[in-house]
Amino acid sequence: MIPVFLASLASSQASWLAARQTTIASNVANANTPGYQVRDVTPFAASREERAPARAARKPRSPSVGREIPPIAREVVSSLLARATGPLNPSLIKETIVRKEPDFDEREQGFSTFMRLLQEMERQGLLKRQQLNGRQWYVLPPDAAPSTPEAPHESSEAASEES
Repeated sequence: MIPVFLASLASSQASWLAARQTTIASNVANANTPGYQVRDVTPFAASREERAPARAARKPRSPSVGREIPPIAREVVSSLLARATGPLNPSLIKETIVRKEPDFDEREQGFSTFMRLLQEMERQGLLKRQQLNGRQWYVLPPDAAPSTPEAPHESSEAASEES
């Protein structure tokens, strides 16, 4: 018997529904676009069945260091970082992965959290993480120079007061 994790199932279905809604909205918005190819997502039950063997064969959890990075995560991170003009919020990366693969769950890849997946990607030299303002973490290209937190623009305030 395979254990059912209801929270994980509900989360996966919510992600799938969000991806489906986005796909349908795109189809409706482009209905009159010449040459537009209608898109669809794999039915939720079918996507769960496709991943069932992977879940059943899952090894007991161990530290995520040295784990293999899922190809979809590699693809999305490299694509987003190539176009980025500044630091990326990790939630944007996760959201993009889930849009492309609605049933994505980092726990099925051996990572307890998405941040652990990003830590391993940083360890493998695929990205750089930086904490800004002592709170939020952001993702940068691996060759990016560390940026400094935004300082208030005192010179522009002084200039506007003078005029």
